[in-house]
Amino acid sequence: MLTKEQWTRYNRQVILPQIGVEGQKRLLDSRVLVIGAGGLGAPVLAYLTSAGVGTIGIVDADAVEMSNLQRQIIHSEYSIGRQKTSSAIGFLSQLNSEICINEHPVFLSPENAKDIIGEYDLIINGTDNFPTRYLVNDCCVLLQKPLIDASVLKFDGQATVFLPGEGCYRCLYPSIPSRSIIKNCSENGVIGPLVGMMGSLQAVEALKVLLRIGNPLSGKLIMFDSFNGEFNSIKWSKNPKCPLCGDNPTITDLSDDYGINCETKQIDYSDEWDLDLETLNNMRPFPDIIDLRDNVEFHGKLPLHNSKIISFEEVLIQFESWDRERLIVFICDIGIRSSALTEMLRSKGFKLVYHLRGGISHWL
Repeated sequence: MLTKEQWTRYNRQVILPQIGVEGQKRLLDSRVLVIGAGGLGAPVLAYLTSAGVGTIGIVDADAVEMSNLQRQIIHSEYSIGRQKTSSAIGFLSQLNSEICINEHPVFLSPENAKDIIGEYDLIINGTDNFPTRYLVNDCCVLLQKPLIDASVLKFDGQATVFLPGEGCYRCLYPSIPSRSIIKNCSENGVIGPLVGMMGSLQAVEALKVLLRIGNPLSGKLIMFDSFNGEFNSIKWSKNPKCPLCGDNPTITDLSDDYGINCETKQIDYSDEWDLDLETLNNMRPFPDIIDLRDNVEFHGKLPLHNSKIISFEEVLIQFESWDRERLIVFICDIGIRSSALTEMLRSKGFKLVYHLRGGISHWL
């Protein structure tokens, strides 16, 4: 049974028939790790603490800065210069003093990831850099841990859930993109309430997974364009060719380095390589359009005229035999894989390679 204080505190969710007393007891017995006590982590930590998740771990080695306060709502001016994990605990303990909060004031690395992640039932990613995102994903797959993932940039946010055996982040994005393509919030900016919104969505999904209720976002990527007030969703499925969780995985342990390990000459990415749809349609001679989407991403979305379907992995195998003067435009669903391949081939001496900015989803 719940104590009188617990009944009073959690009453509004306990009276939901999908949760009840047994569900609340399950939450109190759960252990959740939140990686990053920043913009996404702030609402996640606040809502999971308030909901009564019994043990919460926080991983973050950074200190609070003035620029964080625009969106990281669990920190305050009094916390500037203080360790983020310590600042978070100070805030969360005032929300719910009965919750056990574990502090991990370190940067997650291949050396410590398994030890830290292995202690928890569910992992929530709140980081804003790709090396850590891939490290967390790989560790969760290897340890069979569910992962709640979200990301934000400028006015755009996206979120999904990766359950053991049902696919992983590498099914969507097989390789770590270059830093010159994908910038983080400190470089490109972000609107504060959007971060809170996506973090709150992560908290909702975490409660659903812990309580085993509803339909988690496994196999569905939710995207929100806050500037235009538009929600979209893309169905995805486990990729049998995934290098990590596929039928014949080539990644069987954590790498020593999740930084940018390109064997290509590093070059500055140029916006001139990004095309809009009108420019693409007016190109003469007309380019070879290589569509990187799989069958799941094609659902309900027509291919571009005269495009060839070649997977991301197949391009990596084939491109060395291609003519370096060949006019090529890569397209994918949201533009990440196409931009990554554009940069890579440019660094390999291909002078006429471009990609469709924003992918098919944007131009639809």
